[in-house]
Formats: sequence, structure tokens, C-alpha cells
Amino acid sequence: MRETLVEDNIQLGKIVMAWHSPARFAAGDAELDILSNVLDRGKTSRLYKALVFDKELAQTVSASQSSQDLSSVFTIEAIARPGVGLDALEKEIDKVLSELLDKGATSAEVERAKNDYETMFVLQLESVPERASILNTYQTFAGDPGFIGKDLERYRKVDVAGVNGSAKATLDLNARVVLKVEPKAAPPKAAPPKKPAEKKPAEKKPAEKKSAEKKPAEKKPAEKKPAEKKPAEKKPAEKKPAEKKGATK
Repeated sequence: MRETLVEDNIQLGKIVMAWHSPARFAAGDAELDILSNVLDRGKTSRLYKALVFDKELAQTVSASQSSQDLSSVFTIEAIARPGVGLDALEKEIDKVLSELLDKGATSAEVERAKNDYETMFVLQLESVPERASILNTYQTFAGDPGFIGKDLERYRKVDVAGVNGSAKATLDLNARVVLKVEPKAAPPKAAPPKKPAEKKPAEKKPAEKKSAEKKPAEKKPAEKKPAEKKPAEKKPAEKKPAEKKGATK
């Protein structure tokens, strides 16, 4: 087992467990898809009931079979609740897995998981883009775009013995990778800088105001402007009629 502890800028701790698992369409691939539903789908699933509902150790928990070409990866992820250590969370996950490996899943759990998976399988075909993507996937990895019927039949044939056998073959607690991610410790708060002593300003005495003696304003005698003399109007001289002298006889 390889275990790694890292710190990151997160608020809650997280633990991830991963195992090598069968490749896409290989024997055991469909069984592990059903097993992931047994572990995390619904409030009565094994991991959800133990970690989230009963013990209240995790905020969320999930399990998945990530199918790939050469080798797939079976993953379990859980986010711890505030104040819960990752060691305690890992211990409880191991307890659930150990019980599953010892006693196996029940027929009721497997049937419920199969029905749930088939429902999701059919619902994804309602979207035209999703349907096109699925047909393309079958063409790429199975060489047959019409492989959808055969693929669904793989899940319908899954039984309890196949699920428990795949679980024991894959979920070896000593052959896995465990990644723990913890929140970074907050940096210590720096001491606030000391404020410089405040200097009190010197008290200024108010200057004594001497009452200024008001001198009466000197009145300057008004300057008399000489009266403007209007030029005398010249009357035209009256012309006397010339006296007519009598002619000398």
C-alpha cells in the first residue's frame, strides 16, 4: 500500500483510495460498476449509511469504476466533516470494506444496484447528444455502434457471486493507493505594530488683543467745483430800416 499526505488550500480534509481493476468490457468490469452502487447509491448504501448517516464522519462519499482500455481504476472518495481527522475516516472506510469482503453483498443489495444502474443507463439515452456520444464510444472501443444492447445485457447477467468475487479480487486493502489531502495550516498572525507615542501639541496661549483706538475719520471739506458758465447767447442785432431822404428838387 502506498499512502501520501499533502496539504492544499481547502476547507475540509479529503481521502481518496484507488485500486487497479479490470479493463473496459472485460470480465469483472460490470460487476464492479454494480459494486460501486452497493457502496454509495442511496441512504442505505454501505459507505453512505456508515460514514454520513450513522457515524457522521463524512460530508460526502462516492465509489466508482472508471473503465479504461488497458486497466481501469476503482476509486473511493470521502470528504471529512469539520473536526474529523482523516485517520478516523480511513479507519471507518476500511471497516466497511472488511465487512463487505468477509460477508459479501446480499442479493437484495445487488438487485437494487442493478435496477438503479439500468435506470441510469436508459435515462442517458433520452439526450440526443448523449446518445450520439454513446454510439461513438461503442464504435471506438467495441467496433460496433449497436453494442448498446449487448452492453446492457452484461449488467443484467451480474449476480451476487460475481460481485463478491470481483470485490475480493480487486479491493485488497494492502494493494492500493491512499491519498490524504488536508487543509493548509493558517499562518501565525503577526503581532500588530506598536503605535508611536502621541506627542501632545504645546498649548498656545491666546494672544491678548488690545482694543484698537478708533480715530474718528477725518472729514475732508468737499471740494466746490466752479459753476460752469454757459456762454451768453448772442441775439441777432435788429436792423433798423434805412431812412429815406427826400430827393432834392
